[in-house]
Amino acid sequence: MVNETTIKLRDLELDDGGIYNTRIWFTKTQFQEQHFNLTVYEPVPTPQIHHQVESKTPGGCNVTLRCHTPGREELKVSWDTGGPHRALGKSVNRYQVSDNGQDLRVFSWNSSFYSKFTCLVSNPVDQKRASFDLLSICESDEGGQFGPLSWSPRVISSLIFLLVIIVVVMVNWMCWKIRLERNRRGRTISIDLLPTSPEMGASCQVYLFLFLLIPRGRDW
Repeated sequence: MVNETTIKLRDLELDDGGIYNTRIWFTKTQFQEQHFNLTVYEPVPTPQIHHQVESKTPGGCNVTLRCHTPGREELKVSWDTGGPHRALGKSVNRYQVSDNGQDLRVFSWNSSFYSKFTCLVSNPVDQKRASFDLLSICESDEGGQFGPLSWSPRVISSLIFLLVIIVVVMVNWMCWKIRLERNRRGRTISIDLLPTSPEMGASCQVYLFLFLLIPRGRDW
């Protein structure tokens, strides 16, 4: 101000912002007025990043990251990744940032790309960062905070078919052991892969028939 004088306002609160008028008197009749527009900002709180796994496939991991900041002040939110940090826009190839900047959608991420994403929250006087590493969820069995792990239908059907084959082999092996034991007791039994004796062959064939009825999983 005039002659390097200053005005100090102590113990400011958010509601103290507004236009302040000053009047400086030089003599009883001579003065000068000045107007100041004061904006009060609070320190930026440390943001928290929440994640939601949308899907996991052999081709990549689809994840939504949300940058949460407590408090009532409107803050600017932006995202970056890489080394050095590269800012992400609203629509950049594998990434999509929401209009308010809080949500980052990552499409088909895999281990060949940078895994760490950083949320930057700022106002004109302060800023804070928080980072999240996709390796912690995309290369683990975790399904995410808001979504379960997505199993591939082909994987499920393959596992079921493999289980059926194992059970069939075990049943045939058991039947062969039974025939061998009865042979030792002096009974004449045909040594085919599937038993045909009326006493025990029927039971083994029933078990095999029931397991072979399980669908092999095109639509699982």
